[in-house]
Amino acid sequence: MSHSYKRSRIYKTLRNLDLRFEGLSNRKKATQKTSEDMELCAKAAVIELGGWIEVSVDEVLINYTTRKIADPDELKRIRKDVIDKVYGFDYTRNFRPLMERILGIDLYNRMINPYAQDGRLQRLQAELSTIKPHRNTAAHTNWTGATKNFEAPSVIINRLRTIYPILMSMFEFIDKS
Repeated sequence: MSHSYKRSRIYKTLRNLDLRFEGLSNRKKATQKTSEDMELCAKAAVIELGGWIEVSVDEVLINYTTRKIADPDELKRIRKDVIDKVYGFDYTRNFRPLMERILGIDLYNRMINPYAQDGRLQRLQAELSTIKPHRNTAAHTNWTGATKNFEAPSVIINRLRTIYPILMSMFEFIDKS
């Protein structure tokens, strides 16, 4: 099974941004352009991770509905009216309601209960809560007059390393359901 949510592509993208960021930060003479390029790498990293999370969740749920629903018109309606209407990955506002709506509350609870009991759910919620405002700021900040600090791509890679196994385990549960 070859899904776009597999880590290799997002990891490669983030690693390339990190290498560029590190190369810029190691320059002996930093200029305004160097700082702007570093900020651009940092912004791109958090935007890439946020996009990867959103696309991955959508893909898993689209695959799930495709396996469960035979009517192509109903599949189109679910995608248009439910999945495509959710923008973002805030756990409480986006992630949980979308999962509950597509999987049903019972299946969602069966999936999530072990994560709540062993602390993985809390780690996922904490990481998503941390990533979201950084992603939103990065996506809605212009260069003119902007003096925002963004997490370095290496920090974003570590966030991916934290959430990836949790999400993959959830996605595997959904794929088997």
